[in-house]
Amino acid sequence: SYSQNCDAMPPIQDEQKKIFGELPDAFGEYNWSERQSKFFLANRDSVIQMMRDCIAKDNQIGLNFKHVIVDISAQEMIPMLISFYYGHKRDHDILTVLMLLMKDSEYDQFLLSVSYKKLYADPEASYKSFLTFNTANEALILKRATDFYNGQHQ
Repeated sequence: SYSQNCDAMPPIQDEQKKIFGELPDAFGEYNWSERQSKFFLANRDSVIQMMRDCIAKDNQIGLNFKHVIVDISAQEMIPMLISFYYGHKRDHDILTVLMLLMKDSEYDQFLLSVSYKKLYADPEASYKSFLTFNTANEALILKRATDFYNGQHQ
């Protein structure tokens, strides 16, 4: 599907020093269509397996896959996402995916956190809201995501 924005988005300054609360658009002004989104959900297990295979083969997780992971709430991919992140620490969008999975699943420990309040609960928050990237925030997101996964999949 397509949605037009009349103003171009300004470049993000110091992007490598930020963990955003939302993923950037994968296709510019294009998005997955409703039909595509329904397909992903209807074929969830096959879609997850296909993404796992592609990620292992290509050694990358594209922004299009990150959107699908969030859209279908693919919590079972959390261990693979964390493992991938450790090998590709510059990909802070993986941290964003982990936070979105916790938020969308209404994980209490995340909903009560300062991170959640800053990124999602504050009425002033926007798609540009971010946490400062540092080892403490990185470790906290990874620990919360691990605890969330372990609590959901025991």
